[in-house]
Amino acid sequence: MAEFLTQAWLDEQRQAGGSLPGRPGVSGAVQFVVAGGPEGEVTYVTTVVDGVVVSNALGAVDEPDATLAVPHAEGLAMAAGDLDPNAAFMQGRIKTAGATGPLLAVLSVLQDLSGSAAGPGAAGTR
Repeated sequence: MAEFLTQAWLDEQRQAGGSLPGRPGVSGAVQFVVAGGPEGEVTYVTTVVDGVVVSNALGAVDEPDATLAVPHAEGLAMAAGDLDPNAAFMQGRIKTAGATGPLLAVLSVLQDLSGSAAGPGAAGTR
């Protein structure tokens, strides 16, 4: 299992997300900005089309559908399936900007990944 917030970890998520059953209309590009970790701020973008993860890469894009600002500890807990992203948002532990529809769509797919046997968790402490 790859280290959290590495391209290898993102590739594992994309691979696992590509095998989930499709969900027509569940689509969006969400930019994640994870701060406070050992590597400083890490930005990556997850793109889901019809319930399938089609892209997951380090870096930023000019116009994501939504942006999610996540402290490192919460990001690690969400990746491991120990923290529901919706609960974290309601508790003010993560912040969002942009359209909520695509954000919720992408988060629902990622939550399915963390809850599935095929989905990657978060190895290491990065």
